[in-house]
Amino acid sequence: MLMEGALRRMRHKFDNGKFGIISGFRFGNTKEQNYERQFRLCQKIKEMGFHYIPFFGFYKVGNRTVFVPKIEEDKLLELVEEFELDSYICGDSGRWVLYASDGEAYEMGNNFRVVEPDSDFTFYSRIVMKKQQLIEQLNGITKKNHKRLNRHLKDTVAGLRRRLRDLEKVEGELLY
Repeated sequence: MLMEGALRRMRHKFDNGKFGIISGFRFGNTKEQNYERQFRLCQKIKEMGFHYIPFFGFYKVGNRTVFVPKIEEDKLLELVEEFELDSYICGDSGRWVLYASDGEAYEMGNNFRVVEPDSDFTFYSRIVMKKQQLIEQLNGITKKNHKRLNRHLKDTVAGLRRRLRDLEKVEGELLY
């Protein structure tokens, strides 16, 4: 499965070398602006000779994020400056640091974990494909349930109207 393979590759590269985690998404931008920024960021990463593994992250707003193996911190900083990124993660051999764009370290650690978006964690990450599958399934269920509910409500209202007419007829016959 693609998700499992991507997670295995990320984990191996996380434990065995330099890496960066960045996103072109910015809080306050439109969806279109964010997707355009992310596309340009990914193109630039390729132009620099690196590859990346896309996944879904969350920081103030859900976003597309990329894990960039083998990237040196100076190259990562070039991207941060060029794309005016709010923050970035730089790591080496299983240790990572979350930096603000001004270089101030916010958080550091040495753990690699994937958490569910509905968990109590502030920051979470999911592989893009899995998230898309879940959203599509949820949308399909919601649409089906919405149609069924509308049909049920219409049938119920129609039935109640018929009963009301029948009661009015009976009431009219009793009065005359």
